[in-house]
Amino acid sequence: MSNVVLMLTTERDVHAQVVNRRLVDLGAEPIFLDTARIPRNVTLSARQSADGSIETELTLAGRTISGAEIAGIWFRRPQQFRPPDNLLFQDECDFVIAECKQALEGWLDLMGDKVMNNPHAENAACNKMLQLARAAEAGLTIPQTLASNDPDAVMAFAADDNCVFKPFTQPGPIIVPTRRLDEAHQPFAHQIRHAPHLYQEEVAKIADIRVNVIDSEVFATSIKGVFDDRPLDWRLDRSHSYAPYDLPVQVAAAIRRFMASIGLRFGALDFGLRADGTLVFFEVNPSGQWLFCEIETGAELSAAMARALTFGTQSTVVQDQMELA
Repeated sequence: MSNVVLMLTTERDVHAQVVNRRLVDLGAEPIFLDTARIPRNVTLSARQSADGSIETELTLAGRTISGAEIAGIWFRRPQQFRPPDNLLFQDECDFVIAECKQALEGWLDLMGDKVMNNPHAENAACNKMLQLARAAEAGLTIPQTLASNDPDAVMAFAADDNCVFKPFTQPGPIIVPTRRLDEAHQPFAHQIRHAPHLYQEEVAKIADIRVNVIDSEVFATSIKGVFDDRPLDWRLDRSHSYAPYDLPVQVAAAIRRFMASIGLRFGALDFGLRADGTLVFFEVNPSGQWLFCEIETGAELSAAMARALTFGTQSTVVQDQMELA
């Protein structure tokens, strides 16, 4: 029977703790798999035969679990692998970590669509330029954007309109917010050459919209600042209000096309809402936080996540059956 759900994160992960309870309610057997325990305390195996058959299994806490027993795998917040303590040189540690990474990602590839999200798809989807291209192809509105470390190109781009800038990545737990590029930055324009950034037209927005997608289920939350001098980046504002938001049908359809094209089962998407009702796509975080949306609006994201991990692509069918029962 396939009822084991692996959650690749630590037991301190509050999101996973909530989903853990929902999984138990569904009759699943959730198991935390802290990848920091690989290879010391966890073994992975995959047997591939000449006839094309595949058998996978892992052993943790003295228990061996076959791939056939696993209903779903949540690639939530994997931790760094920990090589054995008796390795003397950093090159040896780096080699072990690289081998563990290849083995785990290959093992997850063999588990197919049981995985949310596939790490290869997630890594590719973290590329913000690819996100914008796929979003536009899917029919979503995107802001005018320049990715560059050319000072002349950036300053020319900024001269055409109000401009904001943000990094491609975040340096650890520190939030580097989206900021306006203004006259105060001009004396330092030559430093743009040191690292490429994303530069975009500033969207005149009346609210931020966070859209969490779990397979075919779409949950939208409106985030509005209370004060007129609120920060440009809503993550820095502790005084905003939250409310459920009804997405236009065509936007929800475009979001589903976008998620399919970029290969994600889950994503936290950020939009800016213009006064005319236009939703402007900013980015998707393949492993973004969503529990605050459930707490603030009552949207049942954790239940949807548990269904998706237990029943896979049939989760919405199962939900319909549960509501009719």
